[in-house]
Amino acid sequence: MMKNDSPAIRAKVALIERGNEQADLQKFVHDLENLGIPPEQKQMMTNAAKQMLPVTALKNDVLGSKELKPYITLVTAKPSELEKIRKDKSYTAIIEIPRQFTYSVLQSVFLGKKQQPTLSFYTNEQKEISSKIVEDIVKTFQERYSTFSALGKSGLLNSSFSMPAVHVQGKVETVTKREPINAVTYYMVGMSVMFVLYIASNIGSYAFQEKQLHVFNRILLANVSKWSYMIGIFISSVLLAFLQLSLLYGVTSIIYHIRWPHITAFFAVTLALCFAVGGLSVLLTSLNYRLNSEHMSNFFASIVVTVFFASRRKFFSF
Repeated sequence: MMKNDSPAIRAKVALIERGNEQADLQKFVHDLENLGIPPEQKQMMTNAAKQMLPVTALKNDVLGSKELKPYITLVTAKPSELEKIRKDKSYTAIIEIPRQFTYSVLQSVFLGKKQQPTLSFYTNEQKEISSKIVEDIVKTFQERYSTFSALGKSGLLNSSFSMPAVHVQGKVETVTKREPINAVTYYMVGMSVMFVLYIASNIGSYAFQEKQLHVFNRILLANVSKWSYMIGIFISSVLLAFLQLSLLYGVTSIIYHIRWPHITAFFAVTLALCFAVGGLSVLLTSLNYRLNSEHMSNFFASIVVTVFFASRRKFFSF
């Protein structure tokens, strides 16, 4: 993304819990008491279950962690507020936890029950970036829980296990490792290059019209070399291109307060572009004269320049 154009990553997430996690934990502990397993194993599973409460981990260690506080605002809401929150466009995502969700998770992890505990996850399509970030965080949390589930079913969990927190460290990094530019500067240069290329096609068309009007023949009859004529086309194209670029860059710099950090490099690149336009003008003029048609100028203006501009936009979008 262009400098100063990247959207602020702020997500407002509503967490709606229809059940009671502590009640689910007590119900699971009560089920353990009725199982014919050694007391030491019961105690170990009880301690591990207390450390793996999914809703608590999701609220405190993941969405409510200090690493995510600058980006995510977690709001705990009542089930009766669900419809109201769904109509509120300020929310990025809604996580709805059904009844006995924790109880089902603990049974699946420690007792190998086949029921698949699920929760509902709603996203705001108008906040595509932030909702995608929240979705990825929840998926990461689910994957870690799946790992713990596999350990629990294998009997490898003990009191020393704890649910790891999700740590997020973000930074802005440019692909080229250089100072990024903003969108206004980017499009100013891109559009200027596109417009200045049209000078080459226009000069080629005007030169062919001079041939049709026999101006070129009269120049040759005046004992003027054709190379002098081509040099004149080259110089006029360079001057026109430099005048056009100077006008575009000057006006946009004043209006949008754009500053060029290296003036020498700026003029060097601008002059190089002007010389390139002059060379293209001579090339198109020669082709038009050779083919006795201005189709090459039209092809360059309608196809080549358009392809260059479309390729630049595609690269930027990518």
